[in-house]
Amino acid sequence: MAEELTLFFDRCVGKQLPLALLQLNCPFEVKYHQGEGFKHNTQDDVWLHTVGPKKWVVLSFDAKWQDETAATEAIAQHKIGCFYLYGASSIGFFQLTSFALSYRKIRELTRIERRPFIYKIDGRNRFRKVL
Repeated sequence: MAEELTLFFDRCVGKQLPLALLQLNCPFEVKYHQGEGFKHNTQDDVWLHTVGPKKWVVLSFDAKWQDETAATEAIAQHKIGCFYLYGASSIGFFQLTSFALSYRKIRELTRIERRPFIYKIDGRNRFRKVL
């Protein structure tokens, strides 16, 4: 793989999706909130300050960071790329399917878009920039 890409799944995604991806020999590195030792109640800006300098791309179901000053400042300071995934209330299979359909566009935007940014992905796999 010419370009290394690490995707970090925050606590709202849980463990099921990242653990499934770890079993699939994905063309990217998978990291997740619990796997990196963050407590469940760790504030977003705290873990963003940890993962940001590592240049990891952050994925979440929690579509609100653009409205939170501390999180937005951490995203801006560390030039983090973020994606709000679709399917928070779906079963794991459909979350995986939705992510898989979105992956190519996530990869493309991560490569060409200037950070910081946040994109929201809807149920039709459309991407809308929110920050």
